[in-house]
Amino acid sequence: MASSLHKTAAYLLLLAGFSLPISIAGVNTLLPIITILTLLALWQQPLAFSPNPVAQTALALWLWMLLGVSYSLANTGAALLHLSHYLEFLYLPILLWVFREARWQRLGMHCFMIGILVILLGSYFVWLTGIPLGKATADNPVVFKNYITQGILFCMSAVLLFWYWQQYPRWRTLTVLVLVLLLFNVLFIGQGRTSYVIVLVLLLWFGFRWLGWRGLLLALLGASLLLSAAYQFSPSTHHRIQEIWDNIQGFHPDQPANTSVGYRLEFYQHSLKLIAQRPLWGTGTGGFAPAYAALTAGENRIASDNPHNEYLLIAVQWGIPGTLLFALFIGVLARYSVRLEAFALPAQGLLIIMLVGCLFNSLWLDFTEGHTFAYFIGLFYAGLKKENSYDCTIIK
Repeated sequence: MASSLHKTAAYLLLLAGFSLPISIAGVNTLLPIITILTLLALWQQPLAFSPNPVAQTALALWLWMLLGVSYSLANTGAALLHLSHYLEFLYLPILLWVFREARWQRLGMHCFMIGILVILLGSYFVWLTGIPLGKATADNPVVFKNYITQGILFCMSAVLLFWYWQQYPRWRTLTVLVLVLLLFNVLFIGQGRTSYVIVLVLLLWFGFRWLGWRGLLLALLGASLLLSAAYQFSPSTHHRIQEIWDNIQGFHPDQPANTSVGYRLEFYQHSLKLIAQRPLWGTGTGGFAPAYAALTAGENRIASDNPHNEYLLIAVQWGIPGTLLFALFIGVLARYSVRLEAFALPAQGLLIIMLVGCLFNSLWLDFTEGHTFAYFIGLFYAGLKKENSYDCTIIK
């Protein structure tokens, strides 16, 4: 019975993986059912569950967020609603258990990539034909998500192709083709400026892994040429990069911001003030919005419920303990990534995307990005062996 429950949960998780780039409603429907099936299976066979350091740190972080509801500056309803945006951390132990067999990990990769191919082809269809499809228009060809999310999903998918390159030598031509299509879409068609930075950092990381410092210099040269080409030959990219520079020049800390980059700089500036006011415990879960409103009262500044920076959001709301727990979570992912064999490279690439992307967006707060991170952390780290779970030495 437990085996059949696990198999059913696994098939539903594959469907959720396909739905991640496409449908929020699909993921929201499937994950609670998967959780119930998993709990029923573990109730019948409790010894099937083994400790996993990733699950333990994720659960500790979520429990601290839950505790933050009790002292939040927001009302209880708003605090619980904010907490619900971080359910990915609560789902992680479930995902790690369901993905514990290699075949489900392999199929999980395939199902997500099929969903990515759907939005990739849809994006190119709209860009080439000018025919609207879903949310996509000719000047902004994003089919189901916003341009920031689509760009980050394409960056994640580019990293996943490392695994396909290793596992399927016969598919390498197709792998390279899909990689080129993904990167071209991000740099020459898409409007997500966060993705430009992620691509640059990923290229530098890959160059360093490949040839050390020499590779880093070669990657820096290659990335510079690639981004220069995108700036020169893509009107969309040229406009978005030029806009960054213009927005920074036009930002004045003592005046209300009125540009997209200016708003972010304003959010960062005021978030640091909020941290200074409540450095130990923070404002509590969901407390950012009321604290920010009180801080900026009478200044005619735009209201915000998050600073578009995950690190600042965590520090503002959950103080020093929350920040340390999030740092521990990242540290555990980094430490154990070296033990993931074929998944080591994509897991480290995913970690880089998360670290860089969270500088400019609250990605764990955002539904698609946060759930996609959780999905692949569950997929990659499910294979950690029980006997090595508490061994903290790094295998080189």
